[in-house]
Amino acid sequence: MKITVLRSLAVLVLPLFLLACGGSGGAPDTATIRIGLTDNATGFDQVVLTIEKVGIVASGTPTTYYSDAELNGLPVTLNVLDFPAEKIFHLADIEVPLPENGKPLCFNQLRFVLADIDASYCSGPYCNFVIEEGSPVPYPLVAPSGQQSGIKLLTPNHFCAEAGETAV
Repeated sequence: MKITVLRSLAVLVLPLFLLACGGSGGAPDTATIRIGLTDNATGFDQVVLTIEKVGIVASGTPTTYYSDAELNGLPVTLNVLDFPAEKIFHLADIEVPLPENGKPLCFNQLRFVLADIDASYCSGPYCNFVIEEGSPVPYPLVAPSGQQSGIKLLTPNHFCAEAGETAV
């Protein structure tokens, strides 16, 4: 069981797709961060997550969390394995202000705050769970800090948003 949870956490680090798009059509001093999920897992029949909030951390700033009030459609429950590498689940577009000095806004990490394991609005056996390949048994996915500050995913180096450009 402990190995299953550790393997599951490793799976969560992989299903991430990020784009930073400058010139989002909003104000010229903003950019849009597009967040999506895709899978890269083997050994599982299901990896189900219920995401309540998305947090982004720009260089030198505290985490800014976005929930249903800002992003409509959260919480969302999905089986990450329904979105193999060529398919992407579009989670959110987040408009962020750019620095007044005109420099790009670079990001250090992204956080997914997961629902409590037994939240009343979840329809599965647990809000977050994994099913190993060939097994009918769902195991709860208990991520350290996943329900408080979110599962922390480090962004690629030079993941920056700049007005009028696209960064990956």
